[in-house]
Amino acid sequence: MQPLLSQEYDKAELFDHGFAAVKSGKYWGYINTSGIEVITPQFDYASTTLPGEVQLNDKVGYVDSNGRLIVNPIYDQIESFQEGLAAVNLGEKWGFIDSIGNVIIPPKYDEAGFFHNGVAPVSISNNFSDIRAGLVSKNGKELIKPSSSYMFLFELSEGLIAALSPRGSGFIDSSGNVIIPLKFQYVGSFSEGVATACIKNKWGVIDKTGEFIIPPTYDMIFRDFSNGIAEVSLHNKMGFIDKKGNQVLPCIYDDIEKFTGDFAKVEKDGKFGFINQKAVLVVPPKYTDVREFSEGLVAVAIDDKWGFTDSTGKEIVPLIYDSVSHFTDGRAWFKSAGKYGLLDKTGTTILPPTYDHVYIFTEGLAWVMRDYKWGFIDTSGKEILAPLYENPPKYFSSGFAWTTKKGEKSIIQFYEKNYLVDRAGREYRE
Repeated sequence: MQPLLSQEYDKAELFDHGFAAVKSGKYWGYINTSGIEVITPQFDYASTTLPGEVQLNDKVGYVDSNGRLIVNPIYDQIESFQEGLAAVNLGEKWGFIDSIGNVIIPPKYDEAGFFHNGVAPVSISNNFSDIRAGLVSKNGKELIKPSSSYMFLFELSEGLIAALSPRGSGFIDSSGNVIIPLKFQYVGSFSEGVATACIKNKWGVIDKTGEFIIPPTYDMIFRDFSNGIAEVSLHNKMGFIDKKGNQVLPCIYDDIEKFTGDFAKVEKDGKFGFINQKAVLVVPPKYTDVREFSEGLVAVAIDDKWGFTDSTGKEIVPLIYDSVSHFTDGRAWFKSAGKYGLLDKTGTTILPPTYDHVYIFTEGLAWVMRDYKWGFIDTSGKEILAPLYENPPKYFSSGFAWTTKKGEKSIIQFYEKNYLVDRAGREYRE
């Protein structure tokens, strides 16, 4: 069999967008799924996901999702691309480059935000008390010249820009015209036709005339409105309101986390549950610990015993296990008496507790350890490759996973080199 790789590597990461970061000696580069070096190892650091950063001598460059080096490592910092442009920092000044690395706006600002709807906020400052904010277009034209009129400008949203000035906060348009007077302490950006606003340390909701449609009675309104609701805090308790001011989720919770997918975790009196995107309680807060939803189920625990419930709060898998993983590829690991076994989504045991350590399934396969050796199984529990590798591998990605072995003749002074194993358990190497 011809080798997939033309050489061995000291370290390798997962494939992402068809490319994997590899390390040879002290430098990083990239290969594709054919084992061809698309970027020769030459960097001190290479991002494991693409698009992403590379670094050399404390300078930053950028590799796109096609594995092409589009920006040589010459900058001190590169932000992510938005609307085809990315903010870059060079010598403590910020400017913008395009997606092929051309400088569109030379670094000359002390701060720069992201482009949104064709404009981006920028600022110049002499010190922390003298910050002058402005607005630039994608061709570098200063639509609002940085001046002492504004200390901070937010992103353009629904035609308006939230503005903070020494005299207060309000809203302007992209030409600098004041649309809603700067009469508030703080404001959020407009979303779904409304914006949050604070006056006398209390938060409410205003419309585009600047009038309160929900009186300022809340201690805090977290984030902008989404799906018609917003998270609020009142007397140190949290809940949700709609745009009419109704508490669709009463302010009785100690904490509400950000939504992950369709659900958000809530806490009440040290117990946890979940709400959906409409702020409807779907899993009551009765569990001492919970994970995140995955494939329609969530791991929950009471008194250190784990099981699973669905999005209606129905317990699908009884809470009898010492620990469980989340579901991937329709399978979840459970731990019992120090060993790991495998469940399906009905709670049926696919594989009894057998292994000492495991990884979650990716692309239908999972790495497993027994007697300090690693192999992998499929979702039926069948061993595709019996445990024989000595070091923990990575997950499968693009059909491959990296692992290591010792004792090869080409390896000297106890160096460990990487080999590529495919889904059938075949090694690709010289």
